[in-house]
Amino acid sequence: MFHGASVEPAGVERFTVTGMPAARIGALAAEYRIALNELTTCAASLEEAFIQVTADSVEYRTGESR
Repeated sequence: MFHGASVEPAGVERFTVTGMPAARIGALAAEYRIALNELTTCAASLEEAFIQVTADSVEYRTGESR
């Protein structure tokens, strides 16, 4: 955790930051003299959000005897 955000590696010279708005990330990078080549805000699609919310519910089951 860094200033309340979670930072995870996401490839070569790439990181995923959650828990902090992009503007704050940019301001902190500037404060620490870290050059950012790109800063992109990503959000889950409605379908991805639905799948995450309903991941534990099962409507149909196969291979089970009744």
